[in-house]
Amino acid sequence: MIYRRGQKVLVQGITGKQGTFWAARMMEHGTEIVAGVNPKRAGDNHNGVPIFSSAVAAVKQTPCDISGIFIPATRARDAITDARDAGTGTRVGPTQQLTGTEDAGRRSH
Repeated sequence: MIYRRGQKVLVQGITGKQGTFWAARMMEHGTEIVAGVNPKRAGDNHNGVPIFSSAVAAVKQTPCDISGIFIPATRARDAITDARDAGTGTRVGPTQQLTGTEDAGRRSH
């Protein structure tokens, strides 16, 4: 992921195993993570990051430039669409579990 100093990052799935791991690595390297998404934990904080119910809700409270998506493949389409609808200019996430049936690439444009 190309990150420029001053950009603000939203992490979808931040409370899960992969989201927690990668968010911690990003913060260790100076990435400014300003929000996380987990619909079941909205209103909580996770490792000092406020959690919102959706990317759209997060961006209303704290503008974000990039969305890191660490969501199981079965919910990736909805997460990508949520990040797009929120207006994040860049959306990044691992794709090893995605198949063509998720149609994620086409939905994110």
